[in-house]
Amino acid sequence: MTTVQLGSTNCRKGTIAACGTKCDFSNGVPIQSRIFSLFDENGYEVRCLMTAGSGFDFEAQTFDELKNYFIDGGAWTIDSRGWVYHAPQYDRYVVEVHDSAGNLRQVIERDFESYVRSSKDKERLTSKVVMTVGDEVVQLDSDFQDRNPAIIRIESPRDGEIWIENGYDSEYLPEGIARAYDVFDQDGHFRKAVNLAYEMNFDQDKLICLTDGRWIALRNLQGAIESMHNS
Repeated sequence: MTTVQLGSTNCRKGTIAACGTKCDFSNGVPIQSRIFSLFDENGYEVRCLMTAGSGFDFEAQTFDELKNYFIDGGAWTIDSRGWVYHAPQYDRYVVEVHDSAGNLRQVIERDFESYVRSSKDKERLTSKVVMTVGDEVVQLDSDFQDRNPAIIRIESPRDGEIWIENGYDSEYLPEGIARAYDVFDQDGHFRKAVNLAYEMNFDQDKLICLTDGRWIALRNLQGAIESMHNS
């Protein structure tokens, strides 16, 4: 049996893009793979822009962060033209820009070194990588990178601007700042750095970027989700 689950999706100026996860159970042990594709209005795939395997090996009970890298956590967006931006590599500050038909039109790059993780950072990450076998929670043998991913998130909050959250500034946010962004124009030129001011609980709250330049703050979202699952 094979199941397919949609992850992050977006539609702007007629361009429809989505990340998905396919899980193959045919051998008794789930094998995951991910895709990032453009679709037409009838739901047919127009162009696949990125594929990746999974860093989870459920049979060996291991996790490989680099192998598991994908953009479905937020490292992609659609701009006001309907062009698609995504960060295909874990360890490089590289953004590929595709038009609405999926043709590569531009590559945005910067020299960059991401945040170097401490041993405590790796311990914290490792503690979250578990699987459930029956009623038992099993800790996976994990392999995490020494540095954060180069690009964490990409947004297009207003016409003509692309906002990129990198894996260094995100670790050194001043008090009262929720996110820090590198701002580029649509030609790929760096214009400025922006700090987004908001008193955020990083374990509970979520920020959502709107295309008119406004942001929505969802407070205590994680607690609400946990309460729903426990009810």
